[in-house]
Amino acid sequence: MNRFAFVLAALMLTACGNGVPLPFQPETKTLATTELIRPKADASLALTSIGGMPGALGRDLAEQVAVQLRERGVPAFTDFANKSSWWLYGDYRPNPTRIDWTLIDPDGKGATNLSTPVITLTPRAGAVEIAAMAKSATPDLEKIVRIDPGPEMVPVAQAVFMQGVTGAPGDGRDALERAMRTELQRLGITIIDQLNRDTLVLSAQVGVTDAGANEQRVKIDWTLMTSNGKQVGTISQNNAIPKGRLDRTWGDIAWVAAQGAAGGLQELLKAVAGKPVDG
Repeated sequence: MNRFAFVLAALMLTACGNGVPLPFQPETKTLATTELIRPKADASLALTSIGGMPGALGRDLAEQVAVQLRERGVPAFTDFANKSSWWLYGDYRPNPTRIDWTLIDPDGKGATNLSTPVITLTPRAGAVEIAAMAKSATPDLEKIVRIDPGPEMVPVAQAVFMQGVTGAPGDGRDALERAMRTELQRLGITIIDQLNRDTLVLSAQVGVTDAGANEQRVKIDWTLMTSNGKQVGTISQNNAIPKGRLDRTWGDIAWVAAQGAAGGLQELLKAVAGKPVDG
């Protein structure tokens, strides 16, 4: 069987709203891993290690609180601050067990205080207790630290959620998804099964139309989106095939299609990371 060659028709960036085409150049270099692109000039929340806690527990709790706040849309970090950052300090207190929080504005002139009840630390406290403390404190903290982070940024992603393939005849839905999962993983891009705020979503739309008595034209649009549905970019593939070739099994065609698109998707992930999402 002759291998079927897909042609990359277009790789368009929509993150900046300018539709600049990006040439397809396969790349094996993996992307830098981070959960969320750090804001460079906009407001963020900087957390310091929680006082009054033994060893590294104060640092671990601060990081867990930052993670919980980021999941709620607050740009909170323990390893980043700039001149626009707000600062959040916490101290663990017994009798009753609580954390006393102080929020300082970027100018250092205004302060907001809040106490959140937490579980009592035990000598053998570990990750489970720290996660529980962060989870109990975050809802109240969110009320005082709601910060406008500026324009939404595309995550610096090395993980993609596969939303699925639609419109494919025969076994194309499963064959294309299986092949793309394999190709992206080969390039060092993790496929995750649970969608979260900082994950990019990949979907594919297939269309097959008649192109003569003995041919059909197949078009595959691979689209990257943010978790809330804003489009980041699309790779389109378009080629003629013998009529009815995809009615039952895709076979090598699915693998060649995935190979042709995966490198371009990696380039797209690299190109749009940290840029504002249009719309």
